[in-house]
Parts: sequence; structure tokens; C-alpha cells
Amino acid sequence: MQEYAQKAFTQLNTIISHKDLHILDFGCGTGSLTTLLSPEAKSIVALDTSTQMIELLEKKQLNNVSTISDVLNKNLIQNDSNLNKKFDLILASSVCSFLPNYEETIVQLKSMLKKDAIFIQWDWLAKDENQDTGLTKERVNDALESAKFHDINITTPFIMTSSKGSMSVIMVLGRNN
Repeated sequence: MQEYAQKAFTQLNTIISHKDLHILDFGCGTGSLTTLLSPEAKSIVALDTSTQMIELLEKKQLNNVSTISDVLNKNLIQNDSNLNKKFDLILASSVCSFLPNYEETIVQLKSMLKKDAIFIQWDWLAKDENQDTGLTKERVNDALESAKFHDINITTPFIMTSSKGSMSVIMVLGRNN
């Protein structure tokens, strides 16, 4: 995951400066990407459903990071003081392909963005909908278009290789107008 986070971070830096931004790291895990973002970000809200993952992130003691261990839903967004503010940037790294309702989550995430703010997602690229892991470019594009994102850009910036083989990573960018 460290290598994945570093590659995602490198791609992010070619698109946007995260300096002084209010960021949501959706599905943050142990905070590999959060840790890289923290030195320059204004603030980061790190959200993950796993209490164990959040505990590992909290041990890193990043002073501008607030953590939440919960499932993203409308009630949480409305009632959590860290989430009911609008974000400059929302990142989702290797999490969306595991969501039970990807399309609904994309709509919720868009509602949390400031005007002209950016959503960026990195995930495993599936060649078709029958593949067990990942998302297709078509499904991702349809979800972002349906949520009314603008300037949608979908690329495959890097490949991850493990003992199980190689998989392309899809990077998705959408702007909230």
C-alpha cells in the first residue's frame, strides 16, 4: 500500500497543489496517503469504516488530521462537525471498487465539495463488469456524469505488480461546478 500511495501522491502533484487545502481522505485505511498529504494540507479529515485502520493512523500523531471511523451516509455528513464543512479536495484511493453502492457514494461525496473543488479517485481497473475486482472506465464515467461532475478525466497512470500478477490503476478526476 505504501508504493500505491506514493504513486497516487505523485499523480496528484501533477494535477493540483494540495497546499493549504481542506481535504477528505475517503477510505483512508492506515493513512498512507494522508501521511504524505499532511505536511502541506491545511487540514485533513480521514474517514474509514475500520476502527483498527483508524487506530493505526492515529498513532502517527499528525497534528492537522481528524479521524472518523464510520460508514459515510447523509446522517453522518449532517451531524459530524468535521464532515458538514465543504472540502477543497476529496480523495478516494483503492476504496470505491469495494463499496456496496458506488454510484450513491459518489453523489454523497460530490455534495461535500466546495464549488470548483475536485474529486480524485484511484482504483483497480476492471476490463469488464464481470471481473471480481475493480471498476470499468464506463461505470466510473457514468457515475460521475450522473452525479453531475464536470471536466471528468479518466486515465490509467500506473500499474501495480504483486505475486498475484499485474493490475492497472484507474485515476478519475471530476470537478464540482
